[in-house]
Amino acid sequence: MTARKLTSVKFDVRAIHVLLVQSRGSCAGFTLIELLVVLGIIAILASLSLAALSTAKSRAAAARCTSNLRQFGFALHLYADDHEDLIIANKGGYQIPVGKTWVQGWLAGPRADATNTDFLSQSLLAPYIVDLSLWRCPADRSLVSVQGLSFARVRTISMNHFM
Repeated sequence: MTARKLTSVKFDVRAIHVLLVQSRGSCAGFTLIELLVVLGIIAILASLSLAALSTAKSRAAAARCTSNLRQFGFALHLYADDHEDLIIANKGGYQIPVGKTWVQGWLAGPRADATNTDFLSQSLLAPYIVDLSLWRCPADRSLVSVQGLSFARVRTISMNHFM
């Protein structure tokens, strides 16, 4: 009687195995080619999404630059309203006293002027532009070399002194 039960169990296991082979085609799982195709599709989708993300990132930086310039436009307008409709002073040259030009320092060349935030906080626009990060476009990645060390610029906005 026990022998019959064992043979019936073996028969049931074989029947299950036959059903699995017929339904899947094989019991081995995925083939190497199937895995490579899936990995290839995932790689293509990842590259497409990274390209879209970099485009979105550059558009966001451009929008922030535009917003910063808009804030400067408001600040210049407020300055003119507070000073009998005069345009803000922009004297050319180096070594201009504080308060005589719109902002101290030069952007050109490897000078410490491009890294000095004191010039920004003492500028004629300081009462209107409190956030010092507005002076720099976030898309600008340029560096200034001062005494062999590289620093990020604190401002990228400048004005022609022939105005």
